[in-house]
Amino acid sequence: MNKIILILFIFFSAHIANAQLHGKFPFNEKGEIVYSEAVNIKGADKTDLYRKAKIFFVDDMLSTGNIVQLDDKENGIIIGKGSLAIPIQNKKLSLPVNLHFTIKVEVKDDRYRYKIYSLRYETKATSFTAEELFAKEKSAEYKKAKKNARDIADQYLDRTITVADNIIATLKEYMSSNNNKKDW
Repeated sequence: MNKIILILFIFFSAHIANAQLHGKFPFNEKGEIVYSEAVNIKGADKTDLYRKAKIFFVDDMLSTGNIVQLDDKENGIIIGKGSLAIPIQNKKLSLPVNLHFTIKVEVKDDRYRYKIYSLRYETKATSFTAEELFAKEKSAEYKKAKKNARDIADQYLDRTITVADNIIATLKEYMSSNNNKKDW
């Protein structure tokens, strides 16, 4: 019972404590957190980029269950779901929080586009979206929150940004690699 109360406290504390955090996420016009970029790779054909994206999903997407949700080779689209554990520290207690997300990769000749979205946190007691945690409307409440609540919100922010940055860097590495199965 104490753990449930503590987890709920962390959720609500982090939910309140987010004013300065909002500007660090890429929000779209609908208020959703979406990491997205179109990347040009001169001379790369659609088939090769699609193969590299598939290898990325197979080799590097950590999750349980069926990762790839859509695999459309003809249109050059792969959509998958991922999940990573991010530890959130509350004084002496470390609570495991799962960060769930969706990643979409679209490929065409000479370019690809990725999109990471639908970020959602899950604990044993609750589940909430990144938008709920870092909504613009809550910005003024961050300064009023207690230090512990701000620290927890900062951890959610830092760990989420780190996960997204690592996924993006790894995807870019796969997509720009010159590894060709013929050369092995």
